[in-house]
Amino acid sequence: KHEDLRYSLGSELVLLGLKASEQLDVKELSASHLSYLKETLNETAALAIWGAQGPFFLRWEESDRVVNIGVRAGSQVSIVKSAPGRLFAAFLPEEKTAELVRAELEKYGMDAEAFYEDIRRVRENGVAISQGTLIPGISAISCPVFGQNGEIVAAITVVGLSGVLDVGLDSETVKLVKEQCRLLSGSLGYKQTVGK
Repeated sequence: KHEDLRYSLGSELVLLGLKASEQLDVKELSASHLSYLKETLNETAALAIWGAQGPFFLRWEESDRVVNIGVRAGSQVSIVKSAPGRLFAAFLPEEKTAELVRAELEKYGMDAEAFYEDIRRVRENGVAISQGTLIPGISAISCPVFGQNGEIVAAITVVGLSGVLDVGLDSETVKLVKEQCRLLSGSLGYKQTVGK
């Protein structure tokens, strides 16, 4: 409350509004990037965001291939087994992911040290790749989308058949996904600094 009896929004409300606006913006602005990836690669392209219970798909562009993997917009996916989950584990602050990671590592009997080594590589390479870990025979490539504050706000993921989808770190597919993520991040106000 100001001296002249007017009120202004507190910083927490402003940040909450920006966060909500960013989520709406990323969903709407991602449409052309997902369509481009789907058309160029003829693979399924999806947008995932972080929710209260971990990563879930917000938008899903199905490829023309006759493959149904049973994942759609609204589907929640594993943080430790999925490409977007591991990407969020790598780029979100650890306090946001630690409890869910711990629970899933225990649930799936996975080694924490090996998982965190993988997360370090994901952060270093700017891409998470899964090959049959979530769904046998299905591979995925996931790259981060950053908001104006430099934090990850979403992940663009390309999903395809293992052996068909080229998941090599230097592959054209990975380069295209990274490029579309950079473009979408720029549309959201992210200014890339050297080394990021």
